Amino acid sequence: MVMDRHFGSLNIPAASLSSFNVLAVVVFAPIYERIIVPVACKITKTEGGISHLQRAGIGLLFVILAMLSAAIVETKRLQIARDEGLMHQNVAVPMIIFWQIPQYVLAGIGDMLNQIGMLEFFYDQAPDSMRSLCLALGLLTVSLGSYITSFIFTVVNWVTGWMPENLNEGHLDRLFLLFSGLSLFNLVVFAYFASRYRYKKK
Repeated sequence: MVMDRHFGSLNIPAASLSSFNVLAVVVFAPIYERIIVPVACKITKTEGGISHLQRAGIGLLFVILAMLSAAIVETKRLQIARDEGLMHQNVAVPMIIFWQIPQYVLAGIGDMLNQIGMLEFFYDQAPDSMRSLCLALGLLTVSLGSYITSFIFTVVNWVTGWMPENLNEGHLDRLFLLFSGLSLFNLVVFAYFASRYRYKKK
């Protein structure tokens, strides 16, 4: 809402950018399935190219890259706001909204890899009698993650005030960097346990 949303005569709704998240999945899924997986299979000499947990871990890495991309874009936006003397005005800065597309694409690819890896892992590794339950629990973690993220966001904003009513006076870039750090910690913990997991034999 505080970026230039004009594209010719069109005024782009800010919420419409989430469609690039979906488009990234639609475009990348066939590329992944038709190109990346066969190449990975030839390199690793294994079925699927990479394991379910490796796929999920790569997805988590893409989420970190998305957060870092968001932090870089917001840092640049705040710099423009300072240079243009708009810090204390709740107005859009002259920076095109399309600079946000890379982070939506990275997040979409990351979510796809993570979700596919997680669902394949539960389907393949869970006991037959618990397969549906494990799939449901896997999806439950996604919703719990959303609640935890909202809680962290609310607490951090309450303590730091990084996201005031006027975002030109805020520090949303620091919030993105914080979530990058938390995501990196999450990836490290995930990698620790994933590296110790032994797949059941077919």
